[in-house]
Amino acid sequence: MRGRLFVLPDQPDPTLAWLYRHCAFTLHPALAGGWPQAVLDSLALGKYCVASAVPANAELSQGLLDLIDPLDFMAWHDEVRRLLTDPDHLAARERRVADFRPRAWSSAGNALAAEIAASRAAGAPA
Repeated sequence: MRGRLFVLPDQPDPTLAWLYRHCAFTLHPALAGGWPQAVLDSLALGKYCVASAVPANAELSQGLLDLIDPLDFMAWHDEVRRLLTDPDHLAARERRVADFRPRAWSSAGNALAAEIAASRAAGAPA
């Protein structure tokens, strides 16, 4: 992986945007949930993201990513290797994520409000 994988923490937004636009793909090996901003940024810029199979990634990625168990080293190794060595595999993944449309905050807020209303209508405690 020497010369192919770089870890660059704490980069300013313009640098991050440049990196996303010029990378082959991204990795998000999270062990737990939380808001996966890196997955969102990657998809929004048309880059495939190798991401862990955690609920937040599953919800955000809209079924466009093949999520991997964060503890399955061989699965991560195999997918990264294939993306680095098989241009057709990477191109297929990029075509898939080209359909990504980020959800607007207003849409997310409306969905949450509808879920709360439905829960209250069903008699769930507030």
